[in-house]
This record gives sequence, structure tokens and C-alpha cells, in this order.
Amino acid sequence: MIRTPVADWQQLSAMYELADALDAEALDDWLRRLAAQAHPLLPQLRQMLDDRARAPLREFFEGLQPPSPPTAPLASALRARPSTARREGARFGPYRLQRRLADEDTTEVWLAQRADMSARRPEIVKLMPRCASPLEREALLRRFERQREVLSALRHPHIAGLREAGFSPCGRPWVAHEYVEGQPLTVWCDERRLGIEARLELFLAVVLAVRHAHAHLVLHRDLKPENILVTPDGELRVLDFGLVQLMEPDGVASVETELARLSGTPVLPWYAAPEQLLGQPLTTACDVYALGVLLYELLCGQRPDELRFESAALLEQSILDTPPRPPSARDLGADVAQLRGTTPRRLRRTLAGDLDAIVLRALAKQPEQRCPGAETLRADIDRWFAGAPFEARVPLGRWRRAGRFIRRHVERLSTF
Repeated sequence: MIRTPVADWQQLSAMYELADALDAEALDDWLRRLAAQAHPLLPQLRQMLDDRARAPLREFFEGLQPPSPPTAPLASALRARPSTARREGARFGPYRLQRRLADEDTTEVWLAQRADMSARRPEIVKLMPRCASPLEREALLRRFERQREVLSALRHPHIAGLREAGFSPCGRPWVAHEYVEGQPLTVWCDERRLGIEARLELFLAVVLAVRHAHAHLVLHRDLKPENILVTPDGELRVLDFGLVQLMEPDGVASVETELARLSGTPVLPWYAAPEQLLGQPLTTACDVYALGVLLYELLCGQRPDELRFESAALLEQSILDTPPRPPSARDLGADVAQLRGTTPRRLRRTLAGDLDAIVLRALAKQPEQRCPGAETLRADIDRWFAGAPFEARVPLGRWRRAGRFIRRHVERLSTF
């Protein structure tokens, strides 16, 4: 079986950030040393740096005749890179760019404000690579408009809404969505030392948002803590539903939206389902798997893979072949338990049994072996709260079920 290689995103990202901090002379020297070492990630790093260097140079000539591809060395191209300030204050649709927040591969992320001030809160505008030709732009625009209608229908209290999307006069696609000021879900829970039940209640909000999207034939495909923010008031929002995939009406295959294709944002392999790594058609089971990784992390503070060091090949093998241990079987020391407002013994006892089974079912390697969808996952957790047995386990007797219900609530009271 041929497997799609998984990029070692963590190391590559660190190398890219280091390259960005170096001046041109230091960068040239560092790249020469990497070449002398035959570093395996050097070709990917050079490609990323070349792409970064060329894109701003093309934009510098907006409105003029298209220039030929730059032939200057990489260092010279980097020296010619225009400053961010050139686009501050620029208009994209009704939005005026205020401050550049981040770069996501080929996409720029900006804080923006509506120029007509009809909305007081700032919003996020993502700028994507410009279309190569007027013919491509016209065809893209037709598909873009149809997909925008579908994505705009995602109205849910836990989804950061897609506001608008369009093209600049020079043919650059952009998308605006709600700005959320908050912390990643896992960080928010840890800082407040939330117990398992409180974590599960927040997780249910994520599941409900995903269920809503699936009902509209939309896959997220990149669920991770950084895309799930909790505001200081405790309101949860799932981000980046504008950069998704649309399912066919039968819910089986999926089609990448133009927004997703143009953004070029890579999916983090730690949260990717096996079928994503293999390049197979995606279904709702893809998002269920990512939800399973997120739930695993919320419960025991670790991801399902147990790699001692980061390696693309080992990570791929772990996701594709290695069954994860139940959360209750991981190292649940005092530090992990304290972040969950309990003791190691109580934490292990809370996770053992149904919660273990719920998580492992969501993390099944084969899509057809996972719970059928977000709604089933929600129902499983609701049954856990109610003290009812998890359907994939042997049914409990009436007295055992009553005893477990009483024990769970006694444990909850003992934490106060």
C-alpha cells in the first residue's frame, strides 16, 4: 500500500521561523550549512522560502504588466520583499485592513474593520493567492459564489461565522469571518483546572457545531485546539469553517472548496484521520476522528500517539497502524490530575470504562468502525452523564448501573 508522506510540520515550521528572523547574509550562510549536512527538510524549506519571496514581488507590480518570474538569488529576493505597511489601510470589499496577524502558508491573516463602520467589532480577513489569468478568475468566481452560499448558511452559536467573501480588483480572493478573542480549548481548560464533566460540557459544544456543519454537507477537516477558542466569558467558537470541504448529497465523497484550495493551509497530522493521510475520499468520519483526538487530549492531557521524539514516519505509522491505549492507561500523574481538579486515582477511575470506550471508538482506524457521526458521539456522552451504559459495551445490570450513577455523583460532590 502506498502511503502519502506526512511532512514533519513541527521541525519545518521551526526552521521556517528561524529563516524569517535571519537577515539575508545570515540566511545564505545557514542554508549553505544545511546543504552541507544534506538536511532532509532543506528542499521543502527552500520551496517555502522561494514561494514567500515570489508572492510579494508579484503583488508589487499589481496594475502593471505581469513581470517575468524573478531570477535573482533567494537572498536578493528576500531583501526586495515589500513591507507589511504597504497593505495596511487597503480595502477588500467593505473591509479596511488594520493589522497583519499571521501568515498561514500562502494566506495572509489580517485584523480588519468595515469601512462603513456598520459593525463596531473588528473581523478577520484572509487574503489568498491571486488568480493567474482573467479566464481562471471568471471560472473560479462562478464556483466561488455557489460555495459561498453554502458556507454562509452555517449559522450556529458555536461557529465563528463567515461574513463575506469576494475578489479584489486585481483578482485576489479574500474571505472575512468573525474575530474571536480567546484561548485554545485545551489551554482554557487547563488554566482553570476544569474537571472532567466541565471539559465534556465544552466538548459537547464543539460536537454540536460539527453536527450542524455536517447537516449542511460541510466537513471541517482541520479540527484542532487552535481552531477551537473559548472567550474570557466562556463562550466557545469553532474557527475556519470557511476553509472546509463540501460533501456530496450522499454524504460519502467530498469536494474541496475553492476557499480551502486557495488557502493552502496544511492540516496538522496529529489530528488527521488515517484516510486523510492516505489521500482517500473524506466523510463525516474524518471529523469524528479529529474530535476523538481532541477528546483524548482533554481527558488525559496527551495525544493518542506516544512518540518519544517527533518523526514524520513514526507519526504516520502510529496514526495508520498503532491502536491507541485507553486514556485511563496513560501516565496520569499528579500534575495531570491537578489540572483536572482531582487526584490520579480518581481521574483514572473516572476515565476507565465508558469514557475509554467512547474515545477509542471515535479513534478507530477504519472509518466504518467509528461512531457514525457527531450526533452519535453526542448521544454517547449524554449517556455517560446520565449514568447509562455505552452502547458498544456489555449492558450493565440494573443494580450495577444504579451503583455507578451514585458513585459518580458522590465523586463529583467530593471535589467541592
